[in-house]
Amino acid sequence: MADEQKSRTNIHEWLLRVEYPVVAFLAFVVLGIMAFFTFNLSFLSPVKKAISEFSMTDLYYQILHETGTPPESPLITIVDMTELISRRDLAEALEAIEACNPALVGVDMVFEGRKEDVVGDSMIASVAAQYNNIIWSKKLRDFANDSLEYTDAARSFFADSLQIHEGVTNMSRQLYGGVKRKIDQAWIQNGELEPSFIVETANTYAGKEVAETKVKSVEINFTPTLFRVIPADSIVYYPELIADRIVLFGAMNEEVDMHYTPLGKIPGIMLLAYGVQTLLKQNHIIDVSGILFWVISFLIVTLTYWGRKRRREWFAGRKNATVRLLLGFPLVSSVISFAWMALLLYFSFVLFCGYDISFNLGLAFSAIAFLLTAENTFTAITNYTKEIGS
Repeated sequence: MADEQKSRTNIHEWLLRVEYPVVAFLAFVVLGIMAFFTFNLSFLSPVKKAISEFSMTDLYYQILHETGTPPESPLITIVDMTELISRRDLAEALEAIEACNPALVGVDMVFEGRKEDVVGDSMIASVAAQYNNIIWSKKLRDFANDSLEYTDAARSFFADSLQIHEGVTNMSRQLYGGVKRKIDQAWIQNGELEPSFIVETANTYAGKEVAETKVKSVEINFTPTLFRVIPADSIVYYPELIADRIVLFGAMNEEVDMHYTPLGKIPGIMLLAYGVQTLLKQNHIIDVSGILFWVISFLIVTLTYWGRKRRREWFAGRKNATVRLLLGFPLVSSVISFAWMALLLYFSFVLFCGYDISFNLGLAFSAIAFLLTAENTFTAITNYTKEIGS
């Protein structure tokens, strides 16, 4: 009986020695319980969607967007084809672009099948035959299974008879269900890897392999950038924005090709521009994940609790009663907690801006919100072990 009582006393003493990590652990346990109910109760589905869509990078991008004018891209210009209807007009626009000596032209449109406009067909085929610096779009279709994936492709009618550069412009099927943060570098057709449009464009422009098709997708760097947009009927007025640049030829104002991103709703051609820029600058976002993410999050919560308790002890040790009252006022504690979390956010923002590393503080901040509950639970447990050990 004495040994059992001594064992309980030892448990109580051990708990007191490891208070900080245990309370942090309990905060994550409480968070896990709340998350379980949130993700499994149907009436909380809006909350579930909001949580699953949350990313700290969105906050960083918004801060960058609000803090100044975005720099202009020296690499990429967009020519808007929205108002062009016939292939004849499209061919003339491409001719006008080529007359300004671009380094590369990317066409975000598939000229599938011949049309009644024979002249237009002939003109667009002539452009494809004459210029070797154009990346043409193709779209995979007829999804079969996870092994073969797509079995067919929509290609421009001249693709089989001419040697042209092509890249897949499909967008992931989950795109329209949420925010687009990643873009595919490769797709699979009949079991074979096919490079995406952004990979083909970036590699051709660089003259070397700056992006590998073996890597399925890349997280786009959406650091706000000004891509100059030229209307298709004004190409001749802006030769300096085309010469030696990548020119992406696509629609800026088609609702069916609009996508939600951390920067808001943007056209597909601009999404491709950000993708190409990310590959060329090799500044894709690196997410801290896995064990390292959990360890850092746990350390942040543990340090937060340690700071809170030390602060309370220091406040309580002041000799002047008025000072103790003022320092112990809830508003003071709230301001200090806010300042600490703002400091963490600042460091993560610097890490993001300086090194393209994204650490999602959402988990740590959520656990910190339950520290008081965790502390009360820990106090109840230690009181119980003390009681049964005495």
